[in-house]
Amino acid sequence: MDISRWPIGDIMQLPDDVFGNRFIVACAGKPGGEATVWDISEVALPEHCVIWELYLGMELGTVSRAVFRLGIGDQLPTTEAIMDQTTPVFPGLGGQGAEPRDITLKDSTQLHLCRLKHYIHSMGRRLVVQFENTGSSAINMNAIIVVSALPRSIPKWLD
Repeated sequence: MDISRWPIGDIMQLPDDVFGNRFIVACAGKPGGEATVWDISEVALPEHCVIWELYLGMELGTVSRAVFRLGIGDQLPTTEAIMDQTTPVFPGLGGQGAEPRDITLKDSTQLHLCRLKHYIHSMGRRLVVQFENTGSSAINMNAIIVVSALPRSIPKWLD
């Protein structure tokens, strides 16, 4: 059955298994001591997509604080002002401040949010991440989301 004209709210109520294949979209950075770097994913997001998981992590090292900012954009930022212009992936996630907000991890910890079902209208843009390291040495930092496109049809047994 064709559901391409259904409202988003109705589509999001469908069972998870009708959303089809999921794939990884990732960004990585290696900021030196007290530095900021940016990355943009090689893979564009589907125009209408669902985020199922979020993983933020870093290698073990001498880190006092690592900051991640997740946005959706068309270009690789080179300044925080450009990053401020991106659309936040998870509005409201992180410390108070400008969107996309700072998500802070301390002492080589990680953040893994699973069993999400978060809809975004990406307009075919890509994941953009700002990585900031306040430690004394360079560390590898990773941001990964698991996404799928919205279904356009559903099996007849769901009618």
